[in-house]
Amino acid sequence: MRVWVSVAAVVVLNATPTAAQSMRDSADIQIIENAGPAWSPEEAWTVATSPSLEIGAVDGPAELLFSNIEAVVVSSDGRIIVADRGSGQVRFFHPSGLYEASFGGPGEGPGEFLWLAWLGECGGGEILAYDRRLARVTSVRPGMTSAETWPIRSDGNRAPNEVRCTDTGLVGATRTFGMPPSTPGPVRWPTRIEIFPTDSAPRTLAEVPGDDRFFQNGDLGPRPLGRRTVIAARGSEVAIGTADAPEVMFHDVRTDIRRLVRWSDSSLDVRAEDIHAFTEGLVEAASSPERARQIRIQLRDHPFPERLPAYGRVLFDREGNLWVEHTRRPGESLNWWRVLSPSGELLGSLRLPSRFEPMSITSSQVAGVWRDGLDVEYVWVLELRK
Repeated sequence: MRVWVSVAAVVVLNATPTAAQSMRDSADIQIIENAGPAWSPEEAWTVATSPSLEIGAVDGPAELLFSNIEAVVVSSDGRIIVADRGSGQVRFFHPSGLYEASFGGPGEGPGEFLWLAWLGECGGGEILAYDRRLARVTSVRPGMTSAETWPIRSDGNRAPNEVRCTDTGLVGATRTFGMPPSTPGPVRWPTRIEIFPTDSAPRTLAEVPGDDRFFQNGDLGPRPLGRRTVIAARGSEVAIGTADAPEVMFHDVRTDIRRLVRWSDSSLDVRAEDIHAFTEGLVEAASSPERARQIRIQLRDHPFPERLPAYGRVLFDREGNLWVEHTRRPGESLNWWRVLSPSGELLGSLRLPSRFEPMSITSSQVAGVWRDGLDVEYVWVLELRK
């Protein structure tokens, strides 16, 4: 049996609300309303605009060349661990940035990956990697000669689309599929959020609206400007967001306590300039003039949603704060994130560098991937100032 020890900070579920908060209970769900941020300008956190550590190269040793970085983890011992899907490798770097070792490679054998989709540090410092195509999890350590691997499938026998750690096992988000609509148009099938205990069958934690899709000409693809269901997990708590509204649901996997944390955002209406910027972005990236013409025709009378998704990704930091990505309008490069405290208080927002995607946040560092103008990937570690 695999046993994980939680290293989570204590989450105060019955915290006294601040002046900017209100609390009430509804159908066994604690609802926390945030009227505004708690930070004053003097208290607001900031993130450095340039990295204290950069790993990567345009041309150089293979261990410094990245292609489709899926995860960057700052481990509890300070190592920088990178999941690179292009090479099918997990790479270990010293806190100074020096390369130490690699694990894996492309393939289906033990310790190999076909689609390295996630990497995380779970209880006790164990590093786990998830292969979405092979639907299996691998315990990863530098220098190991054999790999411990086990399958992970949802109750519907599908591979989870996303996986995260909890202190009772893994949590996964699995998209479900139904019958396509009879006429072209939007469709949104449920996503099943399941707990995968270490010693028993999966159990459903929640079933929520899934990603927005659009059915047209026999194809089912993402809906332009559509919503996406996201999850984050830490300790015994799982955050689930559907981006329908500025709110996130928190589930405690041990106690089944649920909290709905809300904040206000009145700037989500889709505008004509949003549709224009979205269309032009696709046209500029088209592979040929003919493809650009087809895009304009397809989107000319497309039924875009009336409102933008309420947010993007969600990510727990090491202290239990939830970082929530602000909605970005098409063509917008600003990279803002809200921070919710462990008690559900909206602390405020902070800005990250453009083209930077945070993936691991400690008490003093934000690590992730930065892409230059040619989309070359680098691992960046930025200082977090509180």
